Amino acid sequence: MTEQDQPSETRSTAHTTLLFPFVTNTAGFDTAITITNASAEPFGSKPLAGICRINYFGHLVDGGPAPPVQTSSHIRPGSQLVFGLNSGGMGIAPSQGFQGYLVVECFFFDAHGFAMIADLGMERIATGYLAQVIPSRP
Repeated sequence: MTEQDQPSETRSTAHTTLLFPFVTNTAGFDTAITITNASAEPFGSKPLAGICRINYFGHLVDGGPAPPVQTSSHIRPGSQLVFGLNSGGMGIAPSQGFQGYLVVECFFFDAHGFAMIADLGMERIATGYLAQVIPSRP
């Protein structure tokens, strides 16, 4: 595939890469992911809608390979992509039984991420963390 054949999002210089260092949908726990497109902020960014590509690294509880790369629906400036490993959402399929980490490529500036890991039903225990922004490489 040539660069001209790729979706415009993948040719854009607007790019943010996020690392979610631990996610799980095993042993009665699930992870919910929220990615915010903050390019609508009032400090000089160019508001830009775009997709995110979710890259899975790890394995399924039965020893199977990590899910394939998935692509989200478009995320408008000021909006969020929300999905769970157990349930999926917004163009992302469920990844039941997965444990590992995610590298998420968002094709807009000012992407920010949050993960919530909790027991199913969020009845007893929950914890959350902010995704790390991976600096662009030359």
